[in-house]
This record gives sequence, C-alpha cells and structure tokens, in this order.
Amino acid sequence: MVADNEKFHKELAMDRGVITFYKVLAEIGGGPLEGLFLSQLAYWANEDSEEDGWVYKTQEDWENETMLSRYQQETVRRNLRATGILEEKRVGIPAVLRYRINHVVLGQKLADIKGIDNERVPYTR
Repeated sequence: MVADNEKFHKELAMDRGVITFYKVLAEIGGGPLEGLFLSQLAYWANEDSEEDGWVYKTQEDWENETMLSRYQQETVRRNLRATGILEEKRVGIPAVLRYRINHVVLGQKLADIKGIDNERVPYTR
C-alpha cells in the first residue's frame, strides 16, 4: 500500500498540468474561477507573451490548461473585463483573441484590498 501511494505521488509530481493559484487574484477578480484564469494568464504573461504583455490562447488552450468550459471562460472573461483587470483584443485575419492583465487596475485593487497607499504599489502611477 505504501509503495502504491509513493508511486501515485511520484506520478502526480511529474504531471505538467500544475497551475500556481494566487488566492489574492481570486479575491480581486471576484471568485475562484476568475482567480484561476488570472493566475494562468499571469503565468503565460511571464513565460510567453509579446513585448507589451499580450498573450494568445485559444478557447481550447484555456480549457486544456484550466478545465474551464467555454461558458465558464466566457463568464469569467466578462466578469474580469467589467473590473478592468482583463484587456482583450482581436487581431489578424482570421481574427485571434489576445489577453492582457491591466497592471494599473490590478495594482489599485491590490492596494485597496491590502489597505496600502496606492503610491506605494507598482504600476498604479
């Protein structure tokens, strides 16, 4: 039994489907699904984005990475756009959707939640 548990944990550790989840992004974004989406977007913004921070992901990419269905993605994106944290743009022919975190708005919301003066938070100026 112990050997089976160790094998399971080793296999789980090798899984590349791990997402770092930032609880504060869930709080700022309005819920756990918004936090999941923002956490994954923050990861890709640091790993594989254009110079200005735009990230290209298909709906299928988002579902494979986060397990969010099309309808969950649409709801999460609508909620995050309403907060101003998420920016989207369509580019090219055929058009593809790109995503970017608005760091000014994110910094302001973080400062509000943490009770920090906005002047001390990067990106809020």
